[in-house]
This record gives sequence, C-alpha cells and structure tokens, in this order.
Amino acid sequence: MKEIAILGRHDVEDLGNTGDFVWHIHQDRPYAYLSISDYPHTKVDSPLIYNKNCKGYLHMAFIDSEEENYIYKGARSIRDEQAAQIAEFVLSVWPEIELFIAQCEAGISRSAAVAKAVDEVLNGGQLDIGLPDYEPNILVYKKVKRILSNPNYFASLNLLR
Repeated sequence: MKEIAILGRHDVEDLGNTGDFVWHIHQDRPYAYLSISDYPHTKVDSPLIYNKNCKGYLHMAFIDSEEENYIYKGARSIRDEQAAQIAEFVLSVWPEIELFIAQCEAGISRSAAVAKAVDEVLNGGQLDIGLPDYEPNILVYKKVKRILSNPNYFASLNLLR
C-alpha cells in the first residue's frame, strides 16, 4: 500500500521552512506530485518539484466547482480530458512511487477528491477521506475514479500517445 498525502498551497509553499510533512520527503522515498490550481498561471513553485525523489509532476488548472461545464472568470470546472490526464499521470508513476501527493489551494476539496479516487481504485481504499477534515469535490472524484477504473476510456478520448 502506498502513502497518499493531501496538501494545500500553503503546505507546499512553506515546505522548506515548517511542517511535519518535510520528514516524509527527506526519507529518500520516491513520490509523485499533482498540483491543482484555478488558473494555469497560478502554479505553485514548490521545492517538491525539484527534489531528486520526485518521479513525476503534473500541474492542472480547474476551479473547485461540482457543476459540470461551470465557468467563472475564465476558469472552468474539471473536464473529462483533464480527469484523463490526471489518471494517465497517476497510472504512469504508480509503479515507481511510495508516496502520492495531491495539492490544491486549500487541500480540502479537489486534491481530496483525486486522492480518494486514487486510493479507492489503486490502493485498497484504506484512507478516511471525508468530513470533518476533507470535503472531496464530487465532480472531480467521479470523473477521475471513472477513468482510473476503466483505462480503456483513454482510447475513447484519443489521449494515448
């Protein structure tokens, strides 16, 4: 079973300065890092990206909305293609890692949704990802879980390289 961590922007920006999570990274354990923001230009510049143990990094941009095709100030809710990119990323790094890190703005909804889907499909569903600490975005959760559960879905989106 792999470890799955759910973090907020503040957690990863301050990673080098404070926080118990630093211990996990400095154990020479291979990990993958998924960062989710509202807009493409609001990427988090985290030491996690540059660590020698990082086996994969993916930045995705979609807002924390549970409404399909929702647009707010130019940002959108998660689309099927984005869920497929997340699933493809996770499946590509999963054999090499011991730790999967999912991070969004607050570390409560979008990252928790991805972590919950990944845990249930690939990790035996051992995590307790729910209230009061987390409130997984149901749209993100359903889209990512559906695609992780059915890798043939990639072909229908023409996303295989």
